[in-house]
Formats: sequence, C-alpha cells, structure tokens
Amino acid sequence: MDTKTILLTLTYLVGAGELILAIYFWATHSKSEIRKVIALLAFSTGIWVVLSAATSYISYSSFGYLLMALVYIFGLILITTLLYLILIMPFPLLKFDKIHKLLMYFPVLIFGFMLIYSKTIIESFTGSATLVGKIIGGPLYGLYNFYLVLIFLTSVVLAFARIKKLDGIHKRNMVILIWSVILGGTPAIILYLIFPIVAPSININDLIGVIPSFIWVGGVTYIALKK
Repeated sequence: MDTKTILLTLTYLVGAGELILAIYFWATHSKSEIRKVIALLAFSTGIWVVLSAATSYISYSSFGYLLMALVYIFGLILITTLLYLILIMPFPLLKFDKIHKLLMYFPVLIFGFMLIYSKTIIESFTGSATLVGKIIGGPLYGLYNFYLVLIFLTSVVLAFARIKKLDGIHKRNMVILIWSVILGGTPAIILYLIFPIVAPSININDLIGVIPSFIWVGGVTYIALKK
C-alpha cells in the first residue's frame, strides 16, 4: 500500500468519524445552542475532510472545479463556526440573534458565490499521482487566505482572552479547546495556505494537514461529553 493510499484511507476514516459525531450532537442537542454549533462544526469539518480526499484524484473539469470550490467553502464555514463556538462557550459574550448570525456567516456567502460563479479566487488547479490538486489562484486568492487566517487567529486570541475570566471546569475546557484548535488547525493553515505561497516548489501531500482536524473535533467532543 503506497503512501497516498494510506493517507486517503486515514482521511476518509477521519471524515466519516466527524460526520458521525455531527449526527450525534444534532440528535442530542435538546435545544442547546452549544451542541448545535458543535454539530455544525463537526459536520462542516467532516465534509471538508472528505472533499479534500476526493479532490486528490479528480482532474480539472467543471465537476472537479466545483468540488475544489466546495473544499474552500466548507473550510471557511468550519473556521467561522469555530469562532462562533468560542464566542458562546461556556456562555455567550453577547446575545446572538438571527442578525448577528447572518452577519457572522455573510462573508461565507460572498466568498461562496465568488468561488462557484467566478474564478476570482480559484482560477484552476492541477493534480498529480501523489498530491492533492494544487491550486492556481485567481486575483482574490490572497484575500480569501487572509480572511481565513484572520478568523483562525481571532478565534485563538479570543479564546486566550476568555481564559482570564473563567475558572474551574470552564477554564479547563477553554484550555483544552485552545490546544485542540492550535494542534488541529495549524497544519492545515500551513500546508493549504502558507506553503503554496512561500514554498511552492516543496511537494508535501496536503492531506497531512487535513487529518489532524480530528484533534479539534475530538477536543470539542471531549469537552461536551465531560460537562
């Protein structure tokens, strides 16, 4: 079994596990906002993981482009949902009504529209026998990357800031969440967004950055089940 087959197998297993957790948390949310957000986080992460694996053996075509666009859309959904979770755990920093939620996810709608109906973010991509399809960015590719990294860093900084106002089990849970986010998200940020820009000649399979996503989903799951 070659390296790519092993990575693909692990990636699909991780994605399937995250989707199962999403179903579990949605089925048991009992009107709990935190559990509903965890369900969305696990679902969007699972879809992102599965689509990342799927695009590793699909050549450029209209269908292949759509799958790659969905990878980027769900990547932004999961990062936005991560920020949302940190804003409401263990209690909301502010009242989240429908307007607040719409404003939070509005950039996802804008970027999603551009990804699907234009080539301003992804112009094309190339595949190979050993690597996930490599992106050929459009004029707004850098803007998308900047926004995603900004939301990721904002989530981490906000989580650190919230620790100072928590104690006991709530403080412990936030520490677990921070380390889960850092360990689970940093590899994907580096391999998907930073390496293609600063070191395009380095060939590393991007799935290596996708698989650690089980760390943040696992960390959130542990927190929710131990409450």
